[in-house]
Amino acid sequence: MKIDIGTKFEIASLIKDIYFGSDMLEITYVGEKTVKFTLSNNKGRGAMPIDHLKFLLKGNSLSKVINEDRIKEIEQMKHEQEHIV
Repeated sequence: MKIDIGTKFEIASLIKDIYFGSDMLEITYVGEKTVKFTLSNNKGRGAMPIDHLKFLLKGNSLSKVINEDRIKEIEQMKHEQEHIV
């Protein structure tokens, strides 16, 4: 899978705690061996080796978000959950 700047990935519920409870991450930089990303809802940013990103994708811990409707749906669900708590 080609990883480009702007690609968004949904974070599986099993690992959300590692990413400050964020639902998504967006790639902001792609280097030869690393990627940089921002987390949804401005919860932070980070970097990881490309090999680790591929490992997370292979294990279904991350899944590529293909359409904008799904992105909006994820953001809406998170917004609704914040109001329940």
